[in-house]
Amino acid sequence: MSVAAAEFLWIALLIYAASGALVAAGLLLGGMRRVDAKAAAAPLRVRLLLVPGIIALWPLLLRRFTGRRPEEDRS
Repeated sequence: MSVAAAEFLWIALLIYAASGALVAAGLLLGGMRRVDAKAAAAPLRVRLLLVPGIIALWPLLLRRFTGRRPEEDRS
């Protein structure tokens, strides 16, 4: 792998993680209620444990936050 390709992958990972951190901050500051009511009722220290997962899965959570859910989640 070339140095340029490695740098590109590293920058892409940083952008993905930074985007996830922004989504996590938004969810923790008040948006969690729209995604999961039970998680929103949890104490802050418990919600902080969710941050790594939110960062990793932010595209799915953002889609759920905006109201677009997969077919199997609709009821």
